[in-house]
Amino acid sequence: MFMKLSKERRSFIFPVTIILLLSTIFFLSCTQTQDYFTFYDEQYDFRVQVPGKYRELEKRTEVIDTSAGKFNMDFFIATGEEKVFMIGALRHGFPGTDEEMTRFGMEFASRSLAESAEILWKREITLNGYPALSLRYRKEQNGQSVYAHTVILEIPGTQYQLQVISYNEKELDEQDAVRFQMSFKHIESRDSNELQDQDQDDDSEP
Repeated sequence: MFMKLSKERRSFIFPVTIILLLSTIFFLSCTQTQDYFTFYDEQYDFRVQVPGKYRELEKRTEVIDTSAGKFNMDFFIATGEEKVFMIGALRHGFPGTDEEMTRFGMEFASRSLAESAEILWKREITLNGYPALSLRYRKEQNGQSVYAHTVILEIPGTQYQLQVISYNEKELDEQDAVRFQMSFKHIESRDSNELQDQDQDDDSEP
């Protein structure tokens, strides 16, 4: 038989329980709204949601050699203990059709990865209304297997890469990795105030 609580004890426990519940709800809501931030780049007109603990993004530029010539590709890299989040942007200038752009991306991905990495799977998808190529691959680095999930998105004139890298393949399927890639949006020219308001709305999504 459970011990009966005095009226005074019950009157104390009830509000304390409510306070703890409300505190938990408040904490969870803060966690949901602060776990991600919107990274926006004006040069390439895109925004993407990055986990909050990866706020420091380093920009690098590399020369990419393709069958269509050499191009400068900019990378925005957020490095953490568990994962690396990376956005690549290459302005190749070919307007083309969706089908042509998809083939360009597939050729680029195959040439870049086939010689040095094992492609685990590859499939065509649609992201933000544009054709894209989704790849999962494994590469040996310093005696360890490194796993990466890359989405190559083709928008007429520009190629984007959204890549998550980890030593643990299962981490590529975690919510932060999936949200990072699926949140990508190409932004047409618009009023800066409207863009800022939209970014705030995106940050508040669970």
